[in-house]
Amino acid sequence: MTVAKVLNEREIAAELGLKPATVRRLRVQLGLPHFRTAGRIFYRLESVLAWMDKQEHTCQTEPESETGTLRRVK
Repeated sequence: MTVAKVLNEREIAAELGLKPATVRRLRVQLGLPHFRTAGRIFYRLESVLAWMDKQEHTCQTEPESETGTLRRVK
C-alpha cells in the first residue's frame, strides 16, 4: 500500500517552487485540488501533479483565447 504525500499550503508551495500566495490563488481561481480537515487546507502531492499535467495538456490542445482588445485612445 502506498501512502500519498499530504502537504500544507507552505509545504506544497516549496515542493513546486511557488509562493504560498500563488498556491492559494490557483486553489481559489483555478480549482487546485485540496481538502479541508479541522479547518486546515491540505494538498495531496500526486493529485496536484496530476492536475498540473491536465492543465498542461489543456493548454497544448486549446488555442489561446483573446484576453482583451486594443483600442486607440485619442
